[in-house]
Order: sequence, then C-alpha cells, then structure tokens
Amino acid sequence: FTVTLYDETDAVEIGAQLFPGLNAGGTAEVTFSWNTTGSSFGDHTLRGSHDLGDENGANDAAATTATVLDPSAPATVHIGDLDGATADNGGTWTASVTAVVHDAAEAAVSGATVHGVWNPGASPVTCVTDGTGTCSVSLPGIRKRTKEVSFTVTSVTPSNGSTYDAGANHDGDGDSDGTTMTVIR
Repeated sequence: FTVTLYDETDAVEIGAQLFPGLNAGGTAEVTFSWNTTGSSFGDHTLRGSHDLGDENGANDAAATTATVLDPSAPATVHIGDLDGATADNGGTWTASVTAVVHDAAEAAVSGATVHGVWNPGASPVTCVTDGTGTCSVSLPGIRKRTKEVSFTVTSVTPSNGSTYDAGANHDGDGDSDGTTMTVIR
C-alpha cells in the first residue's frame, strides 16, 4: 500500500512511499522530507493518508499544522512607540493610542496586528499597522468624571512569520514604557 503526505494549503503532494505491508493491529512509522522552497509562508495543513483497504476508514488519514517561516523576515517584532491623544465630545471624551511596530533593526513593520485592552474599558481591541508600521485604537464615550484611561498591548501578530518580543518594547519619546500608555483627559 501507499502512504501519501499532502500539503492542503498549497495543494501539492509532498511525497508518497510504498509500504510493503502491515500485520493486523500493527503500526509503523513513515518519515517524509519536505523541501519548503517555493512554499507559501505561514501555516500549512499537512494530511497523511494511506490506501490500504480495511474495515475502519476513519483512521485512513490524519492532519496536522506546520508553519513555514519567511527566512528573510526579521526574527522578532516589538512596540517601538505608543502615543496618546484625547478628543472632547461634549459630555464624554475619547482616548486614542497610536502604536508603532518595529523589527529587531528598528525598521517599521507593516501588516502586523496589535492586540490590546483598555483599562477601565471594554473588550479586547486590535488594529493593523500600515506601511509606516503605525495603527491606532480608540475608546469613545468615556465619562468626564474618568480622568484617565490606559491602553496595554497584550500581543502583536506579525503577518510575516516573525515572533513578538514583548521584552523589547520601548518608547522613543519616553511617554510610555512601550507596553502601556496612560491617556489623561
């Protein structure tokens, strides 16, 4: 019988191996080498299957996820700046925070999703960085008796396969620690 490994994400067969046989109730291990040159970057669903006819079709295939990283991508990203702003809305006010995502060489990173939470505030919020590595989040409708709110970055998800290094967060102008920005009305 034949054991086949297939990359469902890029719709390509990784390989097939002819297996000489297997006793009833037996198990075997098959190893494949996967040359990822030409593969898309990101998560891939890999499905292994066999064509051995048996009474249990439920165990004829299994899938797992593997991630292909861009070797030219910077290894890590971090927050390089947080800036706060306010707007008066009559009976309420709005707090806004602009985040800048940098790579390890301090270059702007576009397409990164910044995740964070307001305190006091609402549910988690996100924004996606533009070509300058910048994105903004806002908390509208804050009562006037609330003098300050803070926004804390909880994670950054880069689109290029890099990882988020929260320990490298900083703020070039010093008005935050690069992780939490307090906005005062």
